[in-house]
Amino acid sequence: MVAALALSGASAHAEVRMTAQSALGPDIAPGGGWTTLAVRIENSDPVVATGDVELTTEQHKSPVVRAPFSVAAGATAVLRIPVHAETAWQFTATLRARGGKVLAEQNLRAGTPTEPVLVEVSDPPRLPSGLRGAKVPALCHPAYSSTATLPLALGAVLLDPATGDPVLPVRAAEYGPTTALLIPSDTLSRLGGQELEALASWVLAGGTLAVAVKRPEDLRAPTLVAMLGGEAHDAGPAKALAGSRATALERDPVSAAPPAVTAPLPAPPEDDEEEMPRPAPTTSKPNLKPPVTPGKELGDALVAYAGGNLAPSDFGATAAYGLGEVHLLAFDPWRPGALDDPWAQSRLVELTRHAWDRRAAHVFDRGRQSAYAGPGAADLRRLLDPNEGARWAIVVAALLLFAYSVVAGPVNFALARNRGRPLSALLTLPALSFGTFLFIVLLGTVSRGVSGQARRLSLVEAGAGVSKGAIRRYRGFFTPSARRLTVHASDAGAVLDVLSDSSSKPTGAELLVERGGLHLANVGTLPWQTIVAREDGVTTLGAGVSLVRDGADVRVVNRSSHTLRGVLVHVPGRGVFHFPALRDGAAVMGTSGTLLLAAPTTSHSRGALVTHPLSSSTFAAAWTADGGERLARAWATLESVSRPRQTDWWPAGVPVLLAQADGGEGVARDAGLAVSEDRLLVRVVGWGGAP
Repeated sequence: MVAALALSGASAHAEVRMTAQSALGPDIAPGGGWTTLAVRIENSDPVVATGDVELTTEQHKSPVVRAPFSVAAGATAVLRIPVHAETAWQFTATLRARGGKVLAEQNLRAGTPTEPVLVEVSDPPRLPSGLRGAKVPALCHPAYSSTATLPLALGAVLLDPATGDPVLPVRAAEYGPTTALLIPSDTLSRLGGQELEALASWVLAGGTLAVAVKRPEDLRAPTLVAMLGGEAHDAGPAKALAGSRATALERDPVSAAPPAVTAPLPAPPEDDEEEMPRPAPTTSKPNLKPPVTPGKELGDALVAYAGGNLAPSDFGATAAYGLGEVHLLAFDPWRPGALDDPWAQSRLVELTRHAWDRRAAHVFDRGRQSAYAGPGAADLRRLLDPNEGARWAIVVAALLLFAYSVVAGPVNFALARNRGRPLSALLTLPALSFGTFLFIVLLGTVSRGVSGQARRLSLVEAGAGVSKGAIRRYRGFFTPSARRLTVHASDAGAVLDVLSDSSSKPTGAELLVERGGLHLANVGTLPWQTIVAREDGVTTLGAGVSLVRDGADVRVVNRSSHTLRGVLVHVPGRGVFHFPALRDGAAVMGTSGTLLLAAPTTSHSRGALVTHPLSSSTFAAAWTADGGERLARAWATLESVSRPRQTDWWPAGVPVLLAQADGGEGVARDAGLAVSEDRLLVRVVGWGGAP
């Protein structure tokens, strides 16, 4: 089970109190990823309380996150602060007044999420009553060579005590720990602003949203209409599901006591609370329990839905939305007695398993990844290092020093001896040394530059025909001298951090939370170091790239507003085909290109799920011919920093397009530095779009 981002002890000023915990519930922690820290500030002082909420860690005593607050006299406010926790990080949240006085302090701890997480939006939460101790027979798990049964973690979104509304993340990546989100349709229809944008972007990026229909009119709400691709309607009793059979749940016998009910943010405890031990994953064994069917009462209440992009599924009706899925459940889990039915329990666990395993089709597991990129970080840093193109200066300097050693030594003294003045060589030597020194300094200045540079490598992943996609940006910064940079997020919905291949980040790097978005302040650089910032967000891709079924072929239509270069198209059952370029507005049949690979190489991840690696070396020659050696290196680098052997680059049964978008994102300057390379790569997955 996920280690808690829990209260470890708190103290408060007499007039101002603070309580902080994960907005996804007290049992849900980000571990190596992002989440929303909900900080409740209660001001009983007769004056306005203003200041900052600071998060510090044992490794970094200076704040790693800072967010301003202002709470009126006698009022209560809830701040939503994005936090990227690392394994075993111990956080201290400090409420500090403008003058520097500490008003309140609280310790927090975070663990590593290793299991599926089902989060519900409900007051009070109902899932624990029926799913406590349930196990998920996941196919994909990073620590096991076969299928593993993982404990199901249950979360419940916190409530704002002032309004009673759910405290949802305002950035898509802050759903990081969430595998699937369960929400009533009436609550979904009321969402708006940043909360709705973040939720929709999370689903677009690969999230799974399960909706329990409360009212018929909710199906006409603009939010559901947009997500489902049209207006849905009640299609009568779900007779097929009423007679369906499902595998009975496996449960952990250790989980006997019911978990605490999630309510609005509680007051801080007086004493430290010990974390309950969580059962570790176990290798799966055949479930010998007999299959279950819906009980009569539940079976009679099952409802089918149709319309838009909906198709019947084991859960009710399902529609693809970008890289994610939206499920209209055939039953209402919050209806009295529904979660007492073993079939309904099995469906919710199976939905979570389905959402957990389909993450393998995404190159980056956004919101859950650690800041430490592992072995691929070195490749990434070299690709974004402007000095990689100035290695000639090292060769020239080495040759110059060799020439200096010859001229200043044997040649200089031999000439002085021939003139009959052997000691005159000592007078010539300083001039030769000074001249060589000046030349090397000049050479270094010319090769490195005097103003610094920035390089960008980005990957957009989108569903076919969808105009928006999830983007992962790697932004490299190089300066010829030590500097402090300020790196702004590209938009208000993006999150960013400093990528590291060691156990520490640059000294003083601080994430500032402001109304217009996030930015990293005091990012320190050294003359010999390239700093890399990683950013997760959502971006537009023109009108999208359509991948339309045409018999046994795929019709590709480029409406991305970019010319696509080095295009690879995976036609299911036919292979991977290559096109040197595809201009904006052009259309081609997938098999009309050059066949490069008859069938993607198959490999097994550390779980039982079959995955297909990118095999970038297979396509390196074609990419080099289309866009140069750096295009081939860019794809190889992305392959190395993605989840090794866990990423299914070529999912079976669906088309995939890989390409580079000419012109990149069109960014000329980044963090005050000139951008010397802005490379935007595109991956489009699935069927969809206008022909």
